[in-house]
Amino acid sequence: MRESTDDGPPLADGQSATGHFQYLAQFGIDATTDNGWEKFQIANEPSSMTPITQYAVSYSQKTFIVKEAYTKANDTNRQPGAADPSNVMMLRDMNMDSWRVAAAAANGDVKQLHWVVRNDIITTESQAAIDASFQKVGIDPSLVGNYRSTATDPGELAAYQEIAGTPHGQGIIKMLSDHHTELDDLQVIAFHALTKQNLLSTYYAIVAELGHP
Repeated sequence: MRESTDDGPPLADGQSATGHFQYLAQFGIDATTDNGWEKFQIANEPSSMTPITQYAVSYSQKTFIVKEAYTKANDTNRQPGAADPSNVMMLRDMNMDSWRVAAAAANGDVKQLHWVVRNDIITTESQAAIDASFQKVGIDPSLVGNYRSTATDPGELAAYQEIAGTPHGQGIIKMLSDHHTELDDLQVIAFHALTKQNLLSTYYAIVAELGHP
């Protein structure tokens, strides 16, 4: 079940913009003020239970943020309680469905999606891959790793592939593949990676930039 929480910027109660979503400003995403954001969560129980995932979506900014996904491994958390396994939703399907809802509410087009943000990454495998990506391009982890799919530099291309191979990167790529007709064959044209040193926090983040190479 999908539940709306409250509108406004994607900060949770008590969160500071610094180190949470202020970092998105460098991508042209205003996530610290009420700029067309809708917030909701998907759960199988009423809101008193832990949700499967929480979102902040802004159609006007062509962005959806997976704020938190309460899964052991990204994209392997099937929606529990489904009697028919063929109807069980993967996390990536929940992501796409949430974007559809936001686009429909704005009388918009799902093909306009440009940014997918995976916030609050604490999965050890993904954190290690992000660390490795910085080593491949030889930059300080307090900076932002910008890796293009069309890079000619071997280090940058290897870093892109490193992020694409994480559970978080794979979930985005598989979502685009599963819904390629609906999304007009959008691809991840760049991964932008941020470590805890950059975010001044305990988590990491991946910002996927979508488009056509």
